[in-house]
Amino acid sequence: MGFTGTWSAAGAELEIELLREKLGQLREREVLNLEATVVGIDACLRNKSQIEKPAPTSQPNNSISYSGIGKREAQRDRFGYRRFDIYPETSPFASMRPSPELPIVGRRLGETAMFARIVPVLAVSFAASALIQPASAQTYTFKKIDIVKSDETILRDIAKFTILGWDLPATGIPTCYMINGTSKTAIADPLGEVTYCYGINNADTIVGYYEHGDNIAVGFTYSLGVYSDFSLPNGAPSPIPLGISDHGAICGYYYDINANPVGFVLRSGVVHLIKVPGALNIFPIDINNRNDVTLQVIDGAGNPHAYLRHGITMTELIYPGATLTIADKLNNQGQIAGTYTDQSAVRHGFVYDSATATYYTIDDPGKSETSLNAINDQQTLVGDFRNNPGASREGLKAVGSLP
Repeated sequence: MGFTGTWSAAGAELEIELLREKLGQLREREVLNLEATVVGIDACLRNKSQIEKPAPTSQPNNSISYSGIGKREAQRDRFGYRRFDIYPETSPFASMRPSPELPIVGRRLGETAMFARIVPVLAVSFAASALIQPASAQTYTFKKIDIVKSDETILRDIAKFTILGWDLPATGIPTCYMINGTSKTAIADPLGEVTYCYGINNADTIVGYYEHGDNIAVGFTYSLGVYSDFSLPNGAPSPIPLGISDHGAICGYYYDINANPVGFVLRSGVVHLIKVPGALNIFPIDINNRNDVTLQVIDGAGNPHAYLRHGITMTELIYPGATLTIADKLNNQGQIAGTYTDQSAVRHGFVYDSATATYYTIDDPGKSETSLNAINDQQTLVGDFRNNPGASREGLKAVGSLP
């Protein structure tokens, strides 16, 4: 079912509202059939004659080795659901987890399972960020932060005052920590054997997931000492939250009953879906107070792409001359922390300012590699570095400002 014909503004708005009410009463397979209609009417209201959804262009990645990406290799859990290898082994994005494999498994939805109100927000236009010459931003002062001196440290996110980090011992399981000054608080969901934290907001609310003995991944939120399992009002199987705004909007992903990847934004109790045609995996990484979303997408050929979603537009982020661009956390000004790989397979940190379409190179001086994972509203950065190729990762905090 698709959009045809013409609409007046008033008639289109009424039809959208009727369709959205109907969406709340349908199962997921019926919802997907109606998405094209809603998107088409929205496009009509914006005086667009057609909806353009070209496939994202590929970035060269000859220096990347993959574990399962593109092959769509899968194992089955006891519920019949798949879990995929989703990260390039040498990608900075793999630092979100100490292993390149992230198990995504879940329960089956019963035939009578009904879905609550869902608002499809599939981006209908794609654009590439301006391939301008990157600017230097070495006005930062860098500080090393080790959670446990003998282990690897990765700093994943930063709020106004609090840093979210991982301690990765050489043996054993990783531990998530909330770091505020000299205070370090371990975050470990009591229902899990291992807990992975991905996002934090200025209220120190944390999102992530935990795994338990059945190798099942369960999303969670943490606030003021309380852990809560995460679910979506549409009944989606095993949603994994990755980012949270100061307003409480949460972004993440799940796989539907047909094992298709679905990104989501949960805002004010309403689930907004994010779909990219032909994608093997979709990872909405973070969301800010303007509802901008950063995403990593794996296309049908196994190539990774970085995107910024603003409204209905998805802009691909390609660092000039890079073989791989990773977009990670963003602040409320639309500035994005990320990592790119150069032609020599060396990782560098960067910030992309969406207001000026400018890339800023930011490397910890004298270090072999720099990865940047997050930026807050004060433009403070966190990430990790290696002193030498192959050395252990150490946490970094960079204080300064963009030009």
